[in-house]
Amino acid sequence: MRYIYLLLLGSVFCRAGSSAIIINNSIPKAGSYLLVNVICQLTSRKGARHLEAMRPMNKVLLSIPNREYIEINHIIYSKDTAKAFRQAGCKVLFIYRDPRAQVLSYADWVYKHPNSYRWMNGIAHDEVITSLISDGRVYRGLSSYPWKHIHNVNEFYHAFMPWLNEDFVCSVRFEDLVGAKGGGSDDAQLQALKTIASYLDCDVSEQELVAISQKLFGNAGTFCHGQIDRWRQVFTSAQIALFKEVAGQLLIDLGYEQDLEW
Repeated sequence: MRYIYLLLLGSVFCRAGSSAIIINNSIPKAGSYLLVNVICQLTSRKGARHLEAMRPMNKVLLSIPNREYIEINHIIYSKDTAKAFRQAGCKVLFIYRDPRAQVLSYADWVYKHPNSYRWMNGIAHDEVITSLISDGRVYRGLSSYPWKHIHNVNEFYHAFMPWLNEDFVCSVRFEDLVGAKGGGSDDAQLQALKTIASYLDCDVSEQELVAISQKLFGNAGTFCHGQIDRWRQVFTSAQIALFKEVAGQLLIDLGYEQDLEW
């Protein structure tokens, strides 16, 4: 098992679900460690532990040694995986964000970690953004994930989107959870925290949730900028046009736009 994050913060409010496996699933660079922070402050979990993505999930779940950690990864949807989570009684939380912001955050990560993405070495930041939108080299180059079939951001998101339709999954938007410091709103953040606390069977007051919200922004192992609309200052006009062509309908389907006039 690979332990990739450790938090010992706050009080324990969730006792009822302490025996359940908690899965923190996310689209990469969509706020997975922001969600880890929330869960750790609400529960007795010590931090996050890497959940295997390349073996049958029913076998992976059987091999989890204890319930001391949150199991975290970027797990694309499959009926078999959903069935395994459901049958094991897992608490599954799924976080996603505006695909334009996700692309920019992912490009920042790729550009700053060349040793992890050697096939992208020598490519300018601007080219990484374009690649993530339209050709999928970054997705297909990671052998530790089953993403060989991914060719653009639209296909990437659609590999995860069915999680939004599973009634046993608690889905959260990054834009709602990040709060005013990240360009969202404190009201939306508080409501997102209430949703998560209810899903995890937590006995926590609104005042305690407000206290938790004040500890969230920037307190993550992979935190970069954490702003919801930074793509507006970075994307070129050509990249905006390309995004509309490749994934314009995706933005509408996810509720981030009403049309292509943005």
